Amino acid sequence: MKQRIIIFFLLALNCWICKADLPEIIAHRTGKNSFKENSAYSIRELANLGIKIVELDVQLSKDNIPILYHPRRIKINNNESPVSNFFFKDLKDYGISSLDEALKINPKITLIIDLKSDETKKLIDSTVEVVKKNNALNRVVFYSTIRSQNLYLLSEYPQVNTFEPRDFTRLRNITLIFNNECRYKSPYTWVGLELSRDIEVREDLTIGEGVSKLNARLWNQNVMKCTKYVLQSPKVVLFGVNNKRDYCDASKLEAYAVYTDEPIMLTKLKHDLEIGSSICN
Repeated sequence: MKQRIIIFFLLALNCWICKADLPEIIAHRTGKNSFKENSAYSIRELANLGIKIVELDVQLSKDNIPILYHPRRIKINNNESPVSNFFFKDLKDYGISSLDEALKINPKITLIIDLKSDETKKLIDSTVEVVKKNNALNRVVFYSTIRSQNLYLLSEYPQVNTFEPRDFTRLRNITLIFNNECRYKSPYTWVGLELSRDIEVREDLTIGEGVSKLNARLWNQNVMKCTKYVLQSPKVVLFGVNNKRDYCDASKLEAYAVYTDEPIMLTKLKHDLEIGSSICN
């Protein structure tokens, strides 16, 4: 009898830990494989699904309205040119949503804004203005792969939530993986990088150059431990998580959240784990 009680207690404890550690699901480009990419409609559907964080791409129209769109160019009425060449009224008729519309949908949803043009000052100033107008600074996080944009956000808008530049994160992870050195502090609290990535390794050999292609895991327990040590309570987000195996791995790594193009599938998986499924064991 005593043995049964102990086993029951351990199983219950294990389920409680699983629930506590399950990563949040972030719908990448408003969940582009489940819903229409970068659209206000999709944000509404994601809210109904229970998604709490949505990632979307933002550019400027010709009249400096922040809009939701990923590609650099768009074709309207047989006229294909950069998005920034069209006024918002024309883009709206084509089905493009504005950031203002997205922010008004659900005040409980956090939006991650991926800046998708080379502009810096005009793009960021216009975007922050819309965010402030909606009193949404506390539920918006900025992400950019452009160094000048990261520097501008840090210097001009230190109060906004911003992801650590990915080259910082990548360097820290690779330095630990290959050199076993935990380095590179930064002022950011949001950190994100792919869980795994295809890479090419080049070596100088006696008979010439050797090239090897492999899929490298950019996160492990040591990397996660290092990240949480050098940063202050970071929210670690793993990108490109679109299947059961990767979500289970993210859970074991105790990631804060995952980027996914498959929010419907992962929401179901997360729900199954919350009610005690052993699918990740």
